[in-house]
Amino acid sequence: MKLPLFLVVPISVLKGFLIMLFCYASCGNESVESLLSSGTLSLSGGNLTQALEFYTKAIDIEPDNYMARYRRATAFIAMGKHKSALPDLEKTLSLNPGFVLAHKQKGLVNLKLGNLKEARASLLILKSNDDGVTKLLKDISDAETNLDYAKQLYWREQYVEALPLFDRVIDIVPLSREIHEMRALCRIKSGDTTRGIEELRECVHMVSDNRGGILRVSKLMYDFGWAERSLEEIRECLKLDPDDKPCRAHYGKVRILAKVIKDGEKYKEEKKWEDCIKSGKRIIELNDSISNYVLQGNVLICSCSARVHPEIAIGACKHVISKTSHPIDAYLNLGQAYSNLDNFDEAEKAFEEVLKLDDKNDKAKSRLHDLKRRRKMANRRDYYKILGVRRGASEDEIKQAYRKLAGKAHPDRYTDPVEKEAATKRFLDINDARDVLLDPSK
Repeated sequence: MKLPLFLVVPISVLKGFLIMLFCYASCGNESVESLLSSGTLSLSGGNLTQALEFYTKAIDIEPDNYMARYRRATAFIAMGKHKSALPDLEKTLSLNPGFVLAHKQKGLVNLKLGNLKEARASLLILKSNDDGVTKLLKDISDAETNLDYAKQLYWREQYVEALPLFDRVIDIVPLSREIHEMRALCRIKSGDTTRGIEELRECVHMVSDNRGGILRVSKLMYDFGWAERSLEEIRECLKLDPDDKPCRAHYGKVRILAKVIKDGEKYKEEKKWEDCIKSGKRIIELNDSISNYVLQGNVLICSCSARVHPEIAIGACKHVISKTSHPIDAYLNLGQAYSNLDNFDEAEKAFEEVLKLDDKNDKAKSRLHDLKRRRKMANRRDYYKILGVRRGASEDEIKQAYRKLAGKAHPDRYTDPVEKEAATKRFLDINDARDVLLDPSK
């Protein structure tokens, strides 16, 4: 009868096998320590991802090593992943309930996340004579008081009054998505739309696969006049789910408008004035109920039609001026339009408005100088007409025409008061015409 193999293994071999098992176990412990040491070096050197990898490997080897759990939590915190740190801190304290640093760190993380009750519970375990802990407990009480009042004001739609209270809470509780979202909506409702939308966007992206939130932000951007930003945002929704029907519907709408706006800017840069004007009109047609798009359309029309259709530009430029706080470009284009229509007085007023806003504006100065020259040229054309001579007439021709007309229009030739007054005016015009045409400096 043959015995099983394990019964005939020599004692010396079995003893060696047991020594190997013991060595493996102790080598494993040394490996954990080595990984923790490497993780700490990486963490102190700012290589957070590598530190996290070292700590995770250590936990894989020894899941109940409380120090490995704690250090991985600190790596998560350093990376800004506070929520991910909480399970490791909980595990650390379940393995070592007396670990003071873990209690304090857990309290701090919960405080930053807005879990105020949990933060207080962690900190109350610590010594009451710790000044740092005392201050944190006071911060928690202040945050609770201000948050409660801020929410009351928010639900009463007193958004302006609620804002400073939310600001104070967020100084203490910087990572609460709920509180940031309420402040963002307060900003939007109280007119600080740009900052409100940006903050709301940050809140939305704190949650994974938040397609509803992304759609909401994209629509707000669209309604505020940010078509291209809205398009970028809604694409994020479609990356998560290409078949999301609400996101696809909004995408189709935004894509059309964003392309028209982009094309309009391109035509403007390329000086394709007619195409640019068409784009401006198309923007208004697509969204005549949204004031920001009406403004964007008029900006293009104002800029591009001043040179080729000045009569169209005037209304568009005036709209832009009425809706803009610092409308330098609109005034420049308005002046250009009036100048092209030979309305020099209105053109001069427009350029002077630019200099009121920016007294060093070279474009306005140059155009005023050009306007003065054109006005003189226009007046000179009138003087040729007054004397009845061709443009570019010689000095002798001008003098001959003057003598002929001056003799006929001399006031002394008339006795009737009305005729005498008319003749006097005509005589003065003839004299002015001679003086200007014979003196180029005038």
